[in-house]
Amino acid sequence: MLVHKHFLLASVQGSFNAVRVEGDASGPILLHGKGAGALPTGSAVLADILALARQGMIPNNTGFLEEPLPEAQMLPPDEALCPHYIHFTAKDQTGVMAAIATSMGEHGVSIRQAVQKGESSQGHVPIVFLTHEAPTRAVKAVLADTATMPFIKPATVHLRVL
Repeated sequence: MLVHKHFLLASVQGSFNAVRVEGDASGPILLHGKGAGALPTGSAVLADILALARQGMIPNNTGFLEEPLPEAQMLPPDEALCPHYIHFTAKDQTGVMAAIATSMGEHGVSIRQAVQKGESSQGHVPIVFLTHEAPTRAVKAVLADTATMPFIKPATVHLRVL
């Protein structure tokens, strides 16, 4: 997934880990902290030794409950709405951009930005689309359509955008 450079998640570095969670009521929440390295590991090992000495048993500090949680109602990944980045490599000929845009329109994928740069060196040029929010299933349908177009080179790149 692409992450905009202005998001806090994009600035996580070194031994730090981060998780971004988005709730209906809360909006986005970022959890950030050390996840590796000498001090965090040493602290965890020492805590285990002390708990073992105090309690005489191995503690459950895995972060997982002993009993399973009830099944969550998950949104199927193909139904998730987000912007998308799609990078095609196509023959440099008339009508290519129109054919791709037509497929996108037929599947309800709205174009936010389209860029075709450069001269064709080997008869092909890169064409990049950024979309407005769209369900992943709709973008997959566009990718299936365009894969059958004779002027599209295989290995189209598709990334969801946060």
